Amino acid sequence: MADKKEIMFIAAHQDDAEGLAGDLFAKLNKLGLQGCVACFTDGTVGHYYAKYLKNQDKLAEMRDNEATKAASVYGFSYQRLLDNEGKSFKDARLEVDWKTRGAVWKAIKDFQPNIVITLPVNDPADPYGMHNDHTNVGEIIKRTAYLFPAPLTFPEYYPEGFIQNLDENYEFAYIKPPIIITAHDPYSGRIQPDIVVSLTEDELDQKVQAWGAHVSQWQEWLPWVGRYESPTDTDSLKQSLINRSNRLSKSLPIKPKSGEVYESFAITNWALRLPTIDEIKRYFPDDVLDYKFAEKKIAELTR
Repeated sequence: MADKKEIMFIAAHQDDAEGLAGDLFAKLNKLGLQGCVACFTDGTVGHYYAKYLKNQDKLAEMRDNEATKAASVYGFSYQRLLDNEGKSFKDARLEVDWKTRGAVWKAIKDFQPNIVITLPVNDPADPYGMHNDHTNVGEIIKRTAYLFPAPLTFPEYYPEGFIQNLDENYEFAYIKPPIIITAHDPYSGRIQPDIVVSLTEDELDQKVQAWGAHVSQWQEWLPWVGRYESPTDTDSLKQSLINRSNRLSKSLPIKPKSGEVYESFAITNWALRLPTIDEIKRYFPDDVLDYKFAEKKIAELTR
């Protein structure tokens, strides 16, 4: 069995991970690879009933429970990131500041994943516009990634009394920075994939099960805010994921097959750690681009 701390998906909201990388999680789960889904915000904007405005903790708790159940489908754990005072980051108000950067630095220090999958930094010129929280997650990670191994960067996140009790000659252990890969975000219209994975039927069923755990989102909030008819059962939920993939596949350099679900990823060098092509093949099995785009991107970033 592989190290359980190998993979971490860092998201803005509780349902982002399964929506953007559930296909990939299913493949990694079949290989025995496990990890963690980490979420930045409390999710308290994702509904429309007054009862959740009056009691935001109730909505946050429900969304955390949904995320825990969804992650467990793949054998993953779930956690919500907190600031140095143990407080949550508010949904729709996520900012790039020392508290958010410190929170992700601490999460990497504690979990020590070999690979991080997260959201891209959106191009302001993208005609699809931007989602504040999604855009800022990518920016937070990009601007903190170089400092992941640096133990003195955010001392506020060490436990009370920890620093005072250190011997002056104490040397912190080196933490190897993770590979960082971004998943394509539907809030962005621009797609430049380095890797594209497709699902088998049983992997799609697993994604439907995981995505289906986020009942407050796929059955309530997203159809309400998007003004479309809500899926009513497992079959219609599966079809909605296929339809979502069909929109993505039109922008990919592939000939999409009917009924297949695709997810797209891009390689970064944010932490100054480029993956090898063998690492890409390990974490992204059965790339439909046959790793040609991945090899090209690695070569470009090596220069």
